[in-house]
Amino acid sequence: MLRQTNRRVILFYEKMAHINEHINEYDILLTPKFYVVRREKLPIKFSFQAKKLAPSILDELTQESEEVEYVVYKDGQEWVFIAYNPSLIFEYAKKSGLDPNSARSIYFVEQIRDRLKQPVCVGDDYALAVIEEYVTLIPKSFIGDEGCKKTDSFPMKDYKAYACAVNSSTISPIQSYIIAGALSMMAVLIFVDGIRYSNTAKHEEDKIADAADGDPVLMSKISRDNILNKYRHIDKKQREIRETLKQIGYLLNNSVELDSFKSDEKGFVAVLKSLNSSAIKVLAIKVKNKGFKYKISGKEMIINGRWR
Repeated sequence: MLRQTNRRVILFYEKMAHINEHINEYDILLTPKFYVVRREKLPIKFSFQAKKLAPSILDELTQESEEVEYVVYKDGQEWVFIAYNPSLIFEYAKKSGLDPNSARSIYFVEQIRDRLKQPVCVGDDYALAVIEEYVTLIPKSFIGDEGCKKTDSFPMKDYKAYACAVNSSTISPIQSYIIAGALSMMAVLIFVDGIRYSNTAKHEEDKIADAADGDPVLMSKISRDNILNKYRHIDKKQREIRETLKQIGYLLNNSVELDSFKSDEKGFVAVLKSLNSSAIKVLAIKVKNKGFKYKISGKEMIINGRWR
């Protein structure tokens, strides 16, 4: 649970208008299209106890193959159980013109149920209203003559905010220094290898000059062909290593760290370690988008690749 902030709140709902402006940071308010909810009166004191029951209580409302996160909070005499799919929200944010990694907190309209004495307008076609004790998104035509309140004059988010599992991009200064230092060290090693290959090429060129016995035509032709053929694949491989390291660097943040990176003549193996289950799900989406092959073992992701 997080404290409320003054960041802009984006209401996620069906047929949401495309956002054509850049927003550095924002919070998400989810309508029931993006989550399932159930209210239960249970003899439980603490939220951590209730959260252990969430998968079984919401089992009928979620699909077995669906990857979900659970939110549980107390509302009067009832416990509110909510399940949502971070991947679905991630994709919907991109589709709507938002950067998913700029989302910071999540709210649910179920949290503002007590404020919905009168329906609240959502876009041109919908309204939020309480139906049979649950906040529901309904067509405006169902409201009748009473109409609905406009969202710009209504407090749309609760004081309770939840960490956004949609993103995992916030990096502290210390962590950014560590990542930058690690990548800089790799760059130095690649630079040293480059010098070594350059010296080797110069040595080969001297040997060719001796063999050519001063013939400039022969020396030039042999030198160009041999050095080009021998070191072309080395330069290509080094470029591939640099590009791979750059792409992996983009995946690192405060929830994902690089555990190891190994490479040989055939390819590479990178092991990334996630600090929480939400991050590994979002990481899988990012890795898939970059075209890497991977497998997940617990909180570790192993990325394999072959040099082209």
